[in-house]
Amino acid sequence: MKLSSHAFQWLMEHSEVQESLEMEQEFKLVIFICTGNYYRSRLSEELFNYYVQQTDLTWEATSRGMVDSGGLTGISPFAFEFLERRGLSPHVDPTRNPTPIRVSDLEDASLIVALNRDEHEPMLRERFGQIPKILEQKNRLRYWNVCDVPGEQNSFSRFFGSRDTRPTQSPESGTEHIDFAIRALVNELEASKP
Repeated sequence: MKLSSHAFQWLMEHSEVQESLEMEQEFKLVIFICTGNYYRSRLSEELFNYYVQQTDLTWEATSRGMVDSGGLTGISPFAFEFLERRGLSPHVDPTRNPTPIRVSDLEDASLIVALNRDEHEPMLRERFGQIPKILEQKNRLRYWNVCDVPGEQNSFSRFFGSRDTRPTQSPESGTEHIDFAIRALVNELEASKP
């Protein structure tokens, strides 16, 4: 069967539109960053991936830490208990260890969320120079203000072996704060969808 030039032209235009639609359907990646990738960023990742499954968004999340976790393994008990109370713990891999951030992570991400500006902006600047500033100007990096938990479980103080003087918040407050921020982010992404 031979196509007329009109039919061939329509087919070509239609396939370009289809290709464009398929490109829009590609998954976009958000990376959550905290100090050790043990509590805040891991909880953010798990909650984001859960909430986004309930939408038609084509986003997925992962998480990273700014420093080596200092021997911490798995996921924070505070994060895991919160997920367990919500019935989400079966979806979590508690054996996945904290992962430090690399330049390639910044390149791969459509959006980067650092969980605390005061804490993570200087770390990002020290590690990656002007890249974080450029990413923020391009709306690909944003900062939240979720503090780490006080005491022994704090990855920052474990890593540096010192007393931590940073602002902290209780696990109850921190987990609720993260949950609220993640829900707001998912709503924002839904509202901005074309």
